[in-house]
Amino acid sequence: MIATVSSLVGMVIGTYVSKPTDENVLFEFYKRTRPFGFWGPVRKKLPGEIMQKINRENRRDILSTFFAVPWQVVLFLTGMAIIFKRWDEFFWLAVILILLSIGLYFNWFRHLSKEVKIQ
Repeated sequence: MIATVSSLVGMVIGTYVSKPTDENVLFEFYKRTRPFGFWGPVRKKLPGEIMQKINRENRRDILSTFFAVPWQVVLFLTGMAIIFKRWDEFFWLAVILILLSIGLYFNWFRHLSKEVKIQ
C-alpha cells in the first residue's frame, strides 16, 4: 500500500517537474490513437468534420465494451466448461458467445476498415 502511494506521488511530482511534451509529438499520438478524454488543445487543431468522425468512432468503441467484456468472460467460461466436461453449461455458454460475437461484429469489427484517416 505504501509503495503504491509513493509511486503515485512520484508520478504526479514527475509530471509537474518535467518539461511538457512537444506539441507535435502529442498531435502525432492523437492522430494515431484517437483517444477520448481531455485532449482539448490537440483536438482544436483538427477540422470539425474529422472530429465528428472521431467522436462517432469513440462512441462506438465505448458501446462495444458492453459486448466485449462479457464476451471475454464467456469465452473463458466456455473453455472451463470444456475442461470440466460440463456439456450442459458449454451449450448455453456457446450460444451466449455466438450472440455476443454477432453483436461485436456488427457494432465494432465491421467498422474497423472505415477508420478515420488523419493526414
